[in-house]
Amino acid sequence: AWKGLRCVVAAEGDFSGLAVDVRLHAGDPLSTVVMGIKQLNDDGVASVVVYKEELKEELEGREAAIVLLDQSKRIVAQVDTVIGGGSA
Repeated sequence: AWKGLRCVVAAEGDFSGLAVDVRLHAGDPLSTVVMGIKQLNDDGVASVVVYKEELKEELEGREAAIVLLDQSKRIVAQVDTVIGGGSA
């Protein structure tokens, strides 16, 4: 779910060791739009914030992908989203 330009992600199942990123192109780590990849906490929740103040207006409303990454930075799950709006 989005709260402004903060994306809160909740995972179910075996989420140990997984981290969250938001990317314009799921398979391209260079297309990340967050300040930093965040590990899921013990409850399976993490929040990430869209970075670069000058890009926030440009990024808000764009399609993106929320990706869950394993410890080797491989994608294990992804969900399409819209930056800054609606639930993911």
